Amino acid sequence: MELKNLFAILKRNWLWLILPLILIPIAAGVFTKIQKPQPTATFSITLAPINQNQTNSNSNQLQLANLLTGTAKSWLSDPALVSEILQNAGVDPSNYSNAQLAKLFTITLADNSFALTAQIQGTTTDQATALANSAVNLVNAKVKEFDQNAKNGITFAVQASTPYISQEKTDLKINLLLGILAGLAIGLILVLGKHYVEN
Repeated sequence: MELKNLFAILKRNWLWLILPLILIPIAAGVFTKIQKPQPTATFSITLAPINQNQTNSNSNQLQLANLLTGTAKSWLSDPALVSEILQNAGVDPSNYSNAQLAKLFTITLADNSFALTAQIQGTTTDQATALANSAVNLVNAKVKEFDQNAKNGITFAVQASTPYISQEKTDLKINLLLGILAGLAIGLILVLGKHYVEN
């Protein structure tokens, strides 16, 4: 189809193009305005090595601490363990699939440290706080199990920050932009579809 013909088709069916371009962004804006902010708990966990055996070098401590921090991240991505975290926080894990459970926590490992930062959303501030505290308790229990089985004289102290609660809400500008793009795409599909049917 030549560009000149396309412009002629759009000119004849301009209403089919304009309506989605107006209505969909309006719907996106209204949805964003009525959407309730979702509480998000942000907390950090630091695994500080404690050398019980003077023969262990600092490099051994650092290597083991980095390894255990990565393991702690995997705990918060394990569906079975995340399910346990939800249960202990009073949340029913049966409402989530294993894939959803594995992604409930957003986890970032800090560079050159033994710390990780995690985020979890809840339906209320109290629930988000309970989920964060439950996650810290699970990591603490798992680290204690690790310490009991440690044979190299290195144990770990779990240091956790108080959960910080923020109210997350979808950005209005982003939703409006996405609405405009979606409206334009739908409008073009309607115009070209109408032209195809008529011809």
